[in-house]
Amino acid sequence: MISELRKINPKRRIILHQDNASSHTSQKTRQYLTEENVELLGHPPYI
Repeated sequence: MISELRKINPKRRIILHQDNASSHTSQKTRQYLTEENVELLGHPPYI
């Protein structure tokens, strides 16, 4: 999905709002998003 967004408009920044699911916060996911220059909009923890 991110690569498709980059093809459409390569200069536009991507901001991703995600929850705190373990699959979204794993090291591999965070590394990929960093490499793709995706900004993260954090989600407050559930209490």
